[in-house]
Amino acid sequence: MRTKNTTFLNVMRKNWVRFGYKHTLLAILVVFLTILLLDTAIIAVILEFFQHLQYIGGFVGGMMLVSTFLAAPAIVLLLSVADNVSLLPLVLIATIGSVFGDWLILKFLQDEIALELRPLAKKLNIKRRLSHLQKSKLRHLVTAIGAFVIMLPTPDELGLSLMGIGHLKRSRILLICFFLDFIGIYGLLVLGRNLV
Repeated sequence: MRTKNTTFLNVMRKNWVRFGYKHTLLAILVVFLTILLLDTAIIAVILEFFQHLQYIGGFVGGMMLVSTFLAAPAIVLLLSVADNVSLLPLVLIATIGSVFGDWLILKFLQDEIALELRPLAKKLNIKRRLSHLQKSKLRHLVTAIGAFVIMLPTPDELGLSLMGIGHLKRSRILLICFFLDFIGIYGLLVLGRNLV
């Protein structure tokens, strides 16, 4: 019996290594699990836990703010932490968390998923169209729109993708994200404090 299990695991491991879309599948699974988590009481417990950690909760809230599925709980977390701590240090720490989340998204999207989907993009002619956009004068407008999207206290995936079209280096994108996220998070928390 042990030999059958070992053989099965070896076959599964080899198939996984050869599977061309493992990072894309992993991203889809993470999105699916996130949706399941948001629909349960687990997210409330997690938010309450990080709320009591104050600045660490601010860092986690900043990281969560960049994700489409976690933006709403992130705003709740940041506003609840803002009631108990100084505003500017919280904004700075949440911004650092947000930039770290942006870096994770860029690294995962550009280094892993984009490589996996490149043959599919080539087959669907997406790569050629994207290349034309990157060489056109519109790329500056697209980059500016991406920067504006990042400044808003909304998920950053779209903004990061648009800024990537402009062929900016990752370090420059993250520096721009830092300043724009700082403005967005500061505005969000000031508005949230004044409304409550």
